[in-house]
Amino acid sequence: SWPEPNHHTILCADFAEAFAVLDQCPRHWGIDVMEMCGGEGLTSYICIRRWLTTGHNFEIMTGCDLNNPQHQSAVWQYMDISLPLVVVMAPTCAPFGPLGRRNRTTYPEAWRRSYAWAAPHGRFCGHVALRQCVNGRYYFSEQPHGSDLYAEDPWPRVVSRDDALELVMDQCTVGQRNNLGMLVRKRTSLRANHLALLQPFRGLVCDGS
Repeated sequence: SWPEPNHHTILCADFAEAFAVLDQCPRHWGIDVMEMCGGEGLTSYICIRRWLTTGHNFEIMTGCDLNNPQHQSAVWQYMDISLPLVVVMAPTCAPFGPLGRRNRTTYPEAWRRSYAWAAPHGRFCGHVALRQCVNGRYYFSEQPHGSDLYAEDPWPRVVSRDDALELVMDQCTVGQRNNLGMLVRKRTSLRANHLALLQPFRGLVCDGS
């Protein structure tokens, strides 16, 4: 179950209510963490337990379609008001990872459908990361190692910056398992623009055990 919100937490039913609340806050006010493509919002869950201020989880499961230009516009408005210190994002990786590259050759039509769904919000996440950099704030992005997402505009501009960092980890080192209960290595690329965001994952490389 989710932890009880602290006295700084305000629960809002939708974007409109969230904007109304945020508009009443001083302009210097900012949240600690905002999620994009965060699934069930586990990052926000952990942040609340650690007494960090969290924003909305912009995810299809929460009624936000990041492929929709109107919803993208709402995200920009939200960020302009909430000033998130860190945006944590895990864009859809299906057409971009190693399996996706194989499917591009073996099942091209299915790959094109997957790409048409994943690419728009993957690129939008890149624009969010770039804005965070320009505004002196931070982003954290997770993708399979070698993901082709970072070739999509504007990600090349993000990852070629002097402050761009990458760390590769193996998910088995943090207990990732498949539906049979077997450990899954799954090499994963973590990208951010501050070392502190990657530091907890240093050394998490499979040794074969």
